[in-house]
Amino acid sequence: MYTVEEFTAKISADDYIKDFVDVDYFLEFCKSCPNYERNWGCPPFNFDPLELWKKYDNLLIIGVKISFDDDISNKKYSSDELSNIISKSLRFEKNKLFNKLMQMEKELENSVCLSAGTCNLCKECVRIKNEECIHPDKLRHSMESLGANVQKTIEELLNIKINWINDYKLPKYLTLCGGLLY
Repeated sequence: MYTVEEFTAKISADDYIKDFVDVDYFLEFCKSCPNYERNWGCPPFNFDPLELWKKYDNLLIIGVKISFDDDISNKKYSSDELSNIISKSLRFEKNKLFNKLMQMEKELENSVCLSAGTCNLCKECVRIKNEECIHPDKLRHSMESLGANVQKTIEELLNIKINWINDYKLPKYLTLCGGLLY
């Protein structure tokens, strides 16, 4: 169905902040997302994302390129079919990447994992009920939720051109991007 390649890059946190982070700009995109104010991994936060970036010296970026077999890519799918393919690939690989980053965080003192996309630990986040996160030990924020330009990160630091799902068509590959601040 698909193959997976992993790409990595290391950059100083200061250089990353200077060239790839614009909290105010990306917060506007977050405001238009259905997860805004409804997921503990998403803004608004009770902390300044820029201060989180500044607490660390370095960033290890891990990108995952999920390349679909020819018989799957560039075909039009119904919404349900596309959702099924994405569930079997993107979500599965996102969880694998998250687990890998969490393991790295455990092994490296004074580090924090940055997830690939929004938190999906729970089927429905309790933030919508104004309740505290039920997995605060596992909750991690994504790079984009903290103001990072993930598209620019993937394209410039990992040298992968971003593909998007358009008109229910699955491209040749999709990408995920997470990281470890340390």
